[in-house]
Amino acid sequence: MNNDDDIKISAKRRRLVKQGKQFKERLQCEFIIPKKNRRCPLTRKETSQYCAQHIQIQTLENKRIPCPIDSRHSIWEKDLQNHTKKCEIKNDKDKQVSWFKLDYNCDSTTVGNSNNINNNDDDDDDENFTIDYSKWIPIVNEIYESNYKPLPLIQLDHKGTQSRMSQVTNQKHILQQSSLISHLNTRDLLSSDLNYVEFGCGRAELSRYLLQCIIFQNKENPLNLHSDSFSNFLLIDRSPTRLKLDSKMIKDLQDFNLKPNKIHRIKIDIKDLFIDDIISKEFDTNDNDHKKFVAISKHLCGAATDLTIQCILNSKNFKSRFKGMIVAMCCRHCCDYNKLNQFSKNYLSNLNIDRIGFKHLMKFASWAVNGRRPNMKDNDGKDHSSGLNIKEREDLGLKARRIIDESRKFALEQNDGFKVELCKYVKSDISLENTSLIVTNRIE
Repeated sequence: MNNDDDIKISAKRRRLVKQGKQFKERLQCEFIIPKKNRRCPLTRKETSQYCAQHIQIQTLENKRIPCPIDSRHSIWEKDLQNHTKKCEIKNDKDKQVSWFKLDYNCDSTTVGNSNNINNNDDDDDDENFTIDYSKWIPIVNEIYESNYKPLPLIQLDHKGTQSRMSQVTNQKHILQQSSLISHLNTRDLLSSDLNYVEFGCGRAELSRYLLQCIIFQNKENPLNLHSDSFSNFLLIDRSPTRLKLDSKMIKDLQDFNLKPNKIHRIKIDIKDLFIDDIISKEFDTNDNDHKKFVAISKHLCGAATDLTIQCILNSKNFKSRFKGMIVAMCCRHCCDYNKLNQFSKNYLSNLNIDRIGFKHLMKFASWAVNGRRPNMKDNDGKDHSSGLNIKEREDLGLKARRIIDESRKFALEQNDGFKVELCKYVKSDISLENTSLIVTNRIE
């Protein structure tokens, strides 16, 4: 600290003392900036030597390790003993609910292998896994050319999202939501006479604008708009979420003098969800509330899509009242062979894709969404280990992604009455993850 800083602090201290206030010295980061040979000017916490910018320096002395109770977060090694006690209590509380059944929606042959849906935990050692480009690139190309045609682009919009469109400058999310909601509407899956379940809901932004669109559609029908049995929502996510929109959904209803409906959020991993139990205990308490259900999700990551499919197929009460589903899928590189529905595995097996082949599909699928650096041309990147340029890798990634999505479509089609469609619901310049899985139940 130089003399000028001393003078400024002294002046501030004298001013505060004169006002009868206590002077509290700011805790300055102790990191020395090498080029300037002085301390970092940012503020640190009392419990740390460094500011948030330089906290990594502390890792030289204190190592961060994965939490042994829940590997989705990490802790300081020195805090392991105290944190473990707190985390055990928290996790036990989450597991005490009756709709928690460990690995209920996983392949029975792999139950107990993994606590993380995005963890590819299988019989093969990932560290020893080597990509065989010469074998699997031709296989993926052949499968695609022999079995599939390009997916249609069907980008729709719903008038109920126009007010939100006018409020935001970056419209990519609301454009996706508007198209997904409109796809529901074209299949009679958007109504106050239906209940909704959002898997992997996050803040529940899709549910909120879906609710607004239902209100918008019912404005012209006072009987529907003021019905006491408006749509209920079940919001499912495995992580606690900040800035949730649940309360805003209630306010949206109150703005139209509507009776607040049930908006129930649960924190649970989809792999452990016994959905029939929560439906019967939270949504069937009223004799007049036995509506059909629609499942929704925007960007349901990796294996979560496969677990959601299995969750629906494993159910009885929920499946008997299942009206339809729309899921915008993403992150095929985070899938897990162990979490695939058995019908999906059979579909892949008929294409001669085994566990190793599925690993290659995941690797290739990541190329579809890697994105290009600015000014990169189609022919760039020939020095890649695969021997493919950037455009060829993107095309192969889209083909691998399609194979995984078709296996999911096949699994759902094995249930009599389910009509399953795949389409691009927005253009790729809005989202590279632009494929939706749409299901309608033709048996009422």
